[in-house]
Amino acid sequence: MSSEALPNLISELMSSKCDEDRLRTRARFEQYSEILDAKLNHLVKIKSGKLSQVLESTGKTIEIISTSKEKCRSMKERLISCKEMLQCKRDDLRRLWLESLQHKYVHQILDEIGKLRKIPHSVNDNLTHKKYLHATEILVLSITMLEGELSGTEGLKDLRCELHRLLDKLYSIFLEELNQELFMSTFHTVFQGMHDISFEEVTYEKVFSCPNVKNSTKSINFNIAYVTTLLECMSLMGKIPETLEILKEECQNEFMKIVQKLSKYMYDIVQKSTDTPVLELPNKQGQLFLIDLLETIIGHFRQISINSKIFLHILGKSSFSSVLGDSCYQMTDVYSNIQATIEYFVTSYLEIQPVTTLPLQNISVFSNSQNVSDLSAFFLPRTYADSRSHMLFKFRNSSQGLIGNRKKRTYDNLRDTELQLQSGDGNRNSKKLTLVCKPSLRNITHIFDPLKSFVAEIESALNIEPGTHCPLHVFIFDCANNFLDQVNSEINRILENASLNLQSWSVSSIPDATSDREGAEKQILTSTQILNENLKELQKLLSNLPDYSNHFLQLIYYVILDYKDLVHKVFKSLFDVEQDILSVSWAKDRDIRRLLKSFSNWKFLQVAESGEMIESPEEIRLRNKEESELLIRNLHSEERTSWEIIRDCTVLFNLAILQESLQWFSEQLLTFVEDFKNGSSEMAPYEAPEGATELQVLNAATGLKKLAKEYEDFSDVCLLALHLEVRAHCFHYLLSTTEDESSEAWEASIRNLSDDLIKIDETLVTVLTPKEMKYVFEGLGELIASILIHSVSQMTKVSESLVKRMHRGVFVVQCCLSNITMTREVSLERARQYIQLLNSTCEEILNEILEEGPLFKEQEYLSIFRLTLEKVGSDSQMLNYYETKLRAIFKRVTVLV
Repeated sequence: MSSEALPNLISELMSSKCDEDRLRTRARFEQYSEILDAKLNHLVKIKSGKLSQVLESTGKTIEIISTSKEKCRSMKERLISCKEMLQCKRDDLRRLWLESLQHKYVHQILDEIGKLRKIPHSVNDNLTHKKYLHATEILVLSITMLEGELSGTEGLKDLRCELHRLLDKLYSIFLEELNQELFMSTFHTVFQGMHDISFEEVTYEKVFSCPNVKNSTKSINFNIAYVTTLLECMSLMGKIPETLEILKEECQNEFMKIVQKLSKYMYDIVQKSTDTPVLELPNKQGQLFLIDLLETIIGHFRQISINSKIFLHILGKSSFSSVLGDSCYQMTDVYSNIQATIEYFVTSYLEIQPVTTLPLQNISVFSNSQNVSDLSAFFLPRTYADSRSHMLFKFRNSSQGLIGNRKKRTYDNLRDTELQLQSGDGNRNSKKLTLVCKPSLRNITHIFDPLKSFVAEIESALNIEPGTHCPLHVFIFDCANNFLDQVNSEINRILENASLNLQSWSVSSIPDATSDREGAEKQILTSTQILNENLKELQKLLSNLPDYSNHFLQLIYYVILDYKDLVHKVFKSLFDVEQDILSVSWAKDRDIRRLLKSFSNWKFLQVAESGEMIESPEEIRLRNKEESELLIRNLHSEERTSWEIIRDCTVLFNLAILQESLQWFSEQLLTFVEDFKNGSSEMAPYEAPEGATELQVLNAATGLKKLAKEYEDFSDVCLLALHLEVRAHCFHYLLSTTEDESSEAWEASIRNLSDDLIKIDETLVTVLTPKEMKYVFEGLGELIASILIHSVSQMTKVSESLVKRMHRGVFVVQCCLSNITMTREVSLERARQYIQLLNSTCEEILNEILEEGPLFKEQEYLSIFRLTLEKVGSDSQMLNYYETKLRAIFKRVTVLV
C-alpha cells in the first residue's frame, strides 16, 4: 500500500454518506493503521540507538535555548540600565568619541607619511628593474597626495622636493629612452653583433654595407610595447604635450647627431685601414665613401620616419588623445628636419661658392647656341657665324643667383643649426661634421640619384601635389644647376687650353688599340686627347644627371663643333696665305676628293688591315695605275711654277698628327653615339628625360653622328693631302729634268727626290699607321716610271752619259722606294727598259716589238725613234718611214701595258 493510501481512506471516510460505507472504510482504516503500527514498532526497534541520541540532543538543545533566553533577558535589563546611564553622560561621551576619531586620523596620517618616506627607495628599485609604469604610478600618486591633503605640512617640504626631483629624473629617463627608440634604434641593426668585439675587428663592409638599413621599408628594432609604456608613464605625469614640443625642437639635433656619428665612425674605420689621411685618398675612392655614407644616413632617416609614423599612430589612440592638447608635432616636422639635415650634409661636401667666368680669347662653347627648348630642333642643320668674340654661356643657374635667392631660406638656417650644435649643453654636438672625402661641387653627380630617390619618397609620403616639390628637391636641383655652371666654365677653360695646345702642336702618346704589338702607342694631339677625356666625363654626367641630359647633349655638340672650327683654323695656319699648295687645294676640293676616293687604292685602304693581305707587285701597279694617269694628265698640263710643294717636314708631321687625331677622335665619337643610343657598361641604357621624346633622342644621336662624319672627312682631307704632296714632290723634281736636259741636272733631281722621300718617310712613319703609310707611298714607282717615260719623250736630245745617269737614277729611286715600302718596285723596271731603248736602233726596237709585243704606247715609241735618229743625225724622212712601219705593227699586235 502506497503512502497516499491513508489520506485517501480518511478522505473517503469523511465523504461516505451511509453507515455501511463508513464501516467498510473504518475497517480498512483500522487494518491499515495496524500495519503502520507494526512497521513503526519495527523501525523503532531497529533505530532505537539513534532515537535515544536524538532525544538526548533535543534535551540539550532545549536547555541551551532556555539559558540563552535568560541571558537575553539579562542583556535587555543591562541595556535598559545603560540607556538610562547614557542619558545622564551624553556630552562626555561625545567628547571622548571625537578624541578617538582624531587619534585614529593622526595614526593614519603617520602611517601614510611613513609609506611616503619609503617611496624614493621603491621608485629607485622599480627603475632598477625597469618597471617604469609601476614606478610612475606610485610616484605620481605620492606627489598627488603631498600636493593634496598634506600640502600644508611644513615637515614634508624636503620629501616633497625630493619626490619632484625624482619625478624630473624619471621624466628625463623616459625622454632619453623615447629618443633612443625613435632616433637611435636603427643603430642597433648597424652595430648588431659588434658590442662584444673590439674596434680593431670592425670592418667597413660590416658597418656600411648593411642592406637592412639602406633599403628596408619597415621598422626594424622599434619596440612598440616599450614606447607605449613610456607614453603611458608620461601620460600619468601629464608630460605628453611637453614631450612633443621637446621632440619637435630637438628633432634636427638628433638627426645631426646621427650624421656626425656615422661620419666619424666611417672616418675612423677608413683611417684604421690606411696610413694615408682620409681626405688625401684618391677622389674615386672618396666618392664611394660619400655614396655609402649618404645611403646609410638616408637609410637611418627612412627608419626614423617609419618609427615616427608608428609613434604618432600610438599617440592617436583614445587613451592618449585626451592629454595631447594642441600638439602640432606631425610627420611634416620630421620630414622638414630630415630635409634641413640633408641640405646641411650635402652643402658640406659640395663646397658651394660663387662661380666666376674666366675671360676667353675668342673661344666660347656656346658661340653658336641659341635658346633651344626643343632637342630635335637643336640638331637640325643651321649656318654658323665665324665670329667667336661674344660669350653665349648664360649662367642663369649660377651660384650668385643660388646664394642670393636661397641664402635666407637655406644657408642661414644651416649656419644657425651648426651654431646651435656647437653651443649646445653637455654632450650636444660640439664638433663640426667629419668629412670622408674632399668637398667638391662635382660630388653632386654621385649623390644626385640617391638624393632624388629619397626626395621622391618624401614627396610621396607628404602627398605633395603634382607640379610642386619639397625644399630638398629644389635644393638638390639648385646644386645641380650650380654644378652645370661650373661645368660650363670648365669647358670654356678646356677649349681655351685646347686652342693653346693646338696652336703649339703639343703631342701626346696613347695606347694603340688597333695594333697587334704589345705596348704599341699612337701619337695624337694633346688637345684632342684632353677633349676626348672631357667628353667621357660629360658622357658619365649623362648617366649621373639624367634630368640634365638635354643640357649635356647641347654642351657636347657645341664643344665638338667649336673644336672642329679650331681645327680648321689651325689647318689653315699651317700654310701661308700667299702659298698655292697643290696637294692641299686638291684635297680640299670636294669634287677632286670624291674622284680620288673612287680609285681602287683608296677603296683598298678602307678594307685592308695591316699585314693581312699580300699582293703581287703587278697587282699593286695596276691598282695605282688609274690615279697615276690622272695626275700625269693634269699636272703636265699645269705650269710647275703655278704651285708649290711643302718643303718643311714639320708641316707634314703636323698634318699627319692632325689626320691621326681627327681619325681617332671620330672613332671615339662614333663609339659615344652608339653607347648613347644602345647603352654600355659605362653608360646605362638611355631613357628619354622629362621633356625629351624618343624622336628627339634619335635626332641628338644623328646630329652627333653627323659631326663625327665631318671629323672623319677632314681627317681624309689631311691624308689625301699627304698622299698628293708626296706625288707633287715627284712631279716637282722630275719635271725639272724636262727643262734642263743636262746629265748633272738629271742626277741632282733624282738625288733631291730620293732625299726628300726618305725625309718624308722618316717624318710620317712615327705617326701614320702602316696601312696609311702604304696608301701614301704605294704606287709611287708606277707614277715615277710614268713621269720619267713622259719626261724622256719630251726631251729634244740625249747623250750616252745622260742615258747612263738615267739608269743610275732609276736604280737609286728604286732602292729608295723599296726601303720605304719594303716591297720590290717592279714598276720602275718599265722606266729602265724605256731608257734602255735609247741605246737601241729603230730596227732593233721594231724587231723586239714583233717578237715580244709592244711594252709602251705608240707615241712613246715614236719619241724614242725621234731621239735615236736625232742622235745619229738622220732626216725627217727616216722618222716618217719608221713611224709608218710602227703603225702597221701596232695594228697587228696589242700593247702589253
